[in-house]
Amino acid sequence: TVLKGAAGVRYGPEALGGAIIVEANPLRLKSPFSAEVGTGYQTNGRGYFANAQISQGLDKLSYHIGASYTRIGDRNTPDYLLTNTGKEERSINGGLRYRINKDLNVKVFYSYLSQDLGLLRSSVAHSGTAIIRAINSDVPNIINEFSYDINQPNQLVQHHLGKIEASWWYADDAKL
Repeated sequence: TVLKGAAGVRYGPEALGGAIIVEANPLRLKSPFSAEVGTGYQTNGRGYFANAQISQGLDKLSYHIGASYTRIGDRNTPDYLLTNTGKEERSINGGLRYRINKDLNVKVFYSYLSQDLGLLRSSVAHSGTAIIRAINSDVPNIINEFSYDINQPNQLVQHHLGKIEASWWYADDAKL
C-alpha cells in the first residue's frame, strides 16, 4: 500500500513524503490448497519471467511460499541497441500463521530479492573528452550485439524483509 501526504504521519517524520506498507499474503485459515504458476515474455530486451506460489490454510496453521525469476537482455530503441541494459532478478517469500487459540494469532513473514541491473555502458565516461563526445553524440558511443550478459557498470541489489506479528483479540471488535 502506498501512503502519501498526511496519511504517512503515523509512520514518523521520515514518511511525510510518502510510505510503502508491505503486506504479506493474508494467510487465511481453513482455505484449500492453492498453487499458481505464471510466465511471461516482453519483446524489448527479449525478457522472460516465471513465478510460482503455493498456499494452504488448515484449522490452526496456514502457510504461503512463492518464488519468481526474471531475465531481460539489452533493451533497444527503434534505431539502436542499448548495450548492458539487462536485468536478472530472483525472489523468494514465505509466510506462516499459527492460531494459538481463538483470541491469539502469530504470523511470520520473510522475503528475499536479488537483482543484478545493467547500467547503459555508454553512460560511463573516464575523461572530460569522453563526456563531451557522449553528450554530442546522437547515438551511444558503445553499441554491441544483443546479450543477456550484465557487465560493468552494474548495480547488485539484495533486500531481506522479515516480519513477525502477534495479534490478540481482547474483545469482539478490538484487537491489539
